[in-house]
Amino acid sequence: MRFPAFRQFFCLLLLAAAPFAGLWLGEGMVSLVSVPAAIGLLILSFGAALLSPSPRPREKYYVLLAATVMFVGAWAAGQSLAKRALVDCMEQGGEVQAALEGFRAEHGAYPRQLEQLDIKLPGRLHLHAPLLHYQPEGDGYRLYFSVDNVRFVATRYTPFVAHRQED
Repeated sequence: MRFPAFRQFFCLLLLAAAPFAGLWLGEGMVSLVSVPAAIGLLILSFGAALLSPSPRPREKYYVLLAATVMFVGAWAAGQSLAKRALVDCMEQGGEVQAALEGFRAEHGAYPRQLEQLDIKLPGRLHLHAPLLHYQPEGDGYRLYFSVDNVRFVATRYTPFVAHRQED
């Protein structure tokens, strides 16, 4: 490529995408040694280094290092956020159930969405959907969240119980 502005633009685009991709994969609890993470890391890091408009190899290594550090750092932050969201679901699930019962006592029915409750909901992530899911079911409800192949389910009558999911 002979157009340095073009190369610089795409190099910066890949550098900007590295932390977002890392955070997204981390929040999704994708292992860093998995195929999607390896492909993302290779494409973003080496792509940015190869598109770097500088002819000096040393500067290309710096770009490679910067993209790798941003990707891995954001992945680690995403993993931490996902684990914290999971722990919040486990610790605050009972509070959500109590808020649902309070809403029912006040309004005569369960809410259509959890957002109608006047509490801070657990399981929120930055780039992914919340971990905690809610389904109103007639005169009851179903709350659940999953991690790996285990689903934690609660209903109007039962606290959270772990169920193994089969593939």
